[in-house]
Amino acid sequence: WRCRDCLGTPAYCSGCMRASHSQLPFHRVEKWMDTHYRPAWLSELGICVHLGHGGHRCP
Repeated sequence: WRCRDCLGTPAYCSGCMRASHSQLPFHRVEKWMDTHYRPAWLSELGICVHLGHGGHRCP
């Protein structure tokens, strides 16, 4: 994984990308696919943004 919006376009493993981007939902990320990076969604890492309720799921 890599982030197009983070300074220096660092590469991350799945766990580190999830941890570092759970509060950055508008960053554009890419996933490594054997020979190239492809555009990806943070939802592919299990990140889900909850609007309202202080960032928690609806009760």
